Parts: sequence; structure tokens; C-alpha cells
Amino acid sequence: MQDKLIYIVEDDNDILELMTYSLKANSFNVCGFNDPISFYKQLENELPSLILLDVMLPIEDGFEVLKKLKNNKKYKDIPVIICSAKSTEINKVSGLNFGADDYLCKPFGLMELNARINAVLRR
Repeated sequence: MQDKLIYIVEDDNDILELMTYSLKANSFNVCGFNDPISFYKQLENELPSLILLDVMLPIEDGFEVLKKLKNNKKYKDIPVIICSAKSTEINKVSGLNFGADDYLCKPFGLMELNARINAVLRR
């Protein structure tokens, strides 16, 4: 998986740091973003293999980010896993209906996160 680049869009620095550390320990290349604006700028430069996306973000929520990605033919095929504290059934269904490949509720274990990433990337 060393050649796999993962973007993490997460505004909580502690969570972002923990996720980054775990993914790098599992041989992923990782780039983290605290807001959608910096994420969109980097997306123009390099496409990731997968995106981990929080829902509750500053400026624009993750569902809006997801809709923009899936409605853009350049980005629509990039797998997205939502990682969110919004754990109600309606939130999960909304995320999946908007095009997410998986929905992981916080708090989650890092082994589960890595397993879900590997499962999505195998598809």
C-alpha cells in the first residue's frame, strides 16, 4: 500500500494527528487538511487513492464536500469513507446515498479504520 495516497479532511487536530500516525504506520502516504478549502486546493494538484472525510467541518460540511466530489467527473471515482461523530441512521444513510463508499462512526478503533480502508481499496 506504499503507493496509496490518502487525504484526511478533519478539523480536530488530535484526531487528524492520530489518524495520520496510524495510516503512516501502515505504509500509506497521508496528507491532512483542517478545512475543505485547503483540501480542494491540494486536490487540484494531486489525486488521492482514497479520502477520509469528516462531516462537521468549518466553512462547508462534509456532505456538501462529498456531493461536490461525486458530481465532478474528475473526482467522482475517488473512494470516500466518512468518519463522523454523526452516528444516527439518517446521517449514515445520507452519507451513503450521497456516494460515500463507507461510513465509520466516531469513536472508532484504528485497526477498524485500516481494515475498512483496505477493504475499500481492494474493490
